[in-house]
Amino acid sequence: MVLQPLGINLIFTWRAAVVATAVVGFPLMVRSMRTGMETIDERLIQASRTLGAGLFDSIFTVILPLSMRGIIAGSVLMFARGLGEFGATIIVAGNIPGVTQTIPLAIYEYVSSPRGDVMAMALCLVSVAISVAVLFFHEWLGARMVRTD
Repeated sequence: MVLQPLGINLIFTWRAAVVATAVVGFPLMVRSMRTGMETIDERLIQASRTLGAGLFDSIFTVILPLSMRGIIAGSVLMFARGLGEFGATIIVAGNIPGVTQTIPLAIYEYVSSPRGDVMAMALCLVSVAISVAVLFFHEWLGARMVRTD
């Protein structure tokens, strides 16, 4: 592996689970961010530049604030996708309880074992509760952003 000579051990660690989840969910986030940034009127960016703002000033004071809804929506989509990630995680991180086991991997393990239905259902409910909490947070944040606009 490319990283082993550098002393970086990634496979079958929690870091591998994070990388796998990020790689799978990142396109959803980028797509939402891009959509949010494409809705910005270019005249606003040009106005900031003509008023003396540099490139980074325009990015941090015009582009990012105006595309914040897309960034937040993309982050929530990436989180939701990552919450249910199974395939990439099990390939690069494995299913090591207490180390790399995620909720979907634990559900799979419990469903595959005798009398594991109760625990699998409990984990499904936990996953649904996390999803609902994130959804409410997203809605609260969206409503807050509307009030400040």
